Amino acid sequence: MLHNLQTEIHSQRRSMFKSLRSITLLLAACCLVAQSVSAGVLPEDRVDVLGHNYQGGGVKVYGPSILIRKKIGENVDLNLAGDVDMVSSASLDVITNASPYKEKRKQWSGGVSYLHGKSTYSINYLKSQEPDYLSQNASASISEDMFGDLTTVTFGFTRGWDHVKQHIKTGKEDYFRDDFKENDELVTPRLDRRSYRVGVSQILTKRLVFSANYESTAQEGFLRNPYRKYRYGTENNASVTYVDEIYPHTRTSNAVGLEARYYLNYRASVKLGYRYYTDTWGVLGHTGDIEYVHPLGNNWLTEYGLRYYTQKKATFFSDLFPYFQSQNFMARNRELATFNDVALHLGITWKIPLSTKVAFRTTLMYDRIQYNYKDYRDNSRVLINGKLQDIPPALQPLYKYGANVLMLQASLTY
Repeated sequence: MLHNLQTEIHSQRRSMFKSLRSITLLLAACCLVAQSVSAGVLPEDRVDVLGHNYQGGGVKVYGPSILIRKKIGENVDLNLAGDVDMVSSASLDVITNASPYKEKRKQWSGGVSYLHGKSTYSINYLKSQEPDYLSQNASASISEDMFGDLTTVTFGFTRGWDHVKQHIKTGKEDYFRDDFKENDELVTPRLDRRSYRVGVSQILTKRLVFSANYESTAQEGFLRNPYRKYRYGTENNASVTYVDEIYPHTRTSNAVGLEARYYLNYRASVKLGYRYYTDTWGVLGHTGDIEYVHPLGNNWLTEYGLRYYTQKKATFFSDLFPYFQSQNFMARNRELATFNDVALHLGITWKIPLSTKVAFRTTLMYDRIQYNYKDYRDNSRVLINGKLQDIPPALQPLYKYGANVLMLQASLTY
């Protein structure tokens, strides 16, 4: 039986990192509330230290992050970031197919930006490493201010290379493999990703800023999780069989995001956002969010946010297939299921001016996320007559769970 089952944590990480990214973007917006918008200016020098803790669905992820940003003269900006995640998992997939595990994930990134007139050129590199997954990303972007600095247009490209492995631990054997088979044929354990994006930000009035973004991503290679399995059988029979999933080797997605932020008289702001997502696997997603930032005195900012996401399942997803290889592609990955989630965000920031140029900020943020699945069932065993037993899929409840994200950030700008 597999000991180091990774199925759940990849799903949980994506959910957590989406929350962390949205919180980071909100924090950046909060910093802009008390500042005038200046085009063609590099970010200020700063050092950020962040501690995050995610718990949900039997998974716990916690660890520190650090970001260092430094200008060289008036035209060059350097940034370096590092992140370490400690992961422990006793999720639904883990407890139904293997045993709980612990592992560590390390990530670092670095980049440089060059300002020339109204244009900013940036290149960045990111490397993330887990015991059985290596991901590398290189990206470049060009941002141009025009029409009296009221309009900013950005073009970007990202290329990614991933290497997938599988941890095998049975009895005395403990090793990593990357020679996967599908339909008795060896498949490459690598994944190539290309992402193209374009964005426009427009200052409509002195209080209203609107932005629109489009991103297209193409993936090719090993797209499935080597630990995850689909199941087949009859819904009224507790005896079902689990087999490795079968995925297409290509996936293309398109996403459009719209955002409007309105700045109020008393240094507060309101933001409305919407994102539309679709891909060649049949997944269709809608995201809507609202955020409000409110100051308390001169040194405090409070944040309130609500986000709702709904998704239509992939064409080859099913909680239970009728028989072995009943179609070309088969998946029981809940990221491809029909579901919705609701996230509530709260945060507070304390700013301490140390001099005319130096300031210290500390921010505490909390997110509560509730996931509700419409066609993915909880297949964990139940206690019957003092023994843990399987029950027929038809009697299994639809899966749902809540997650908590807690973050504490300290920033020094100079």
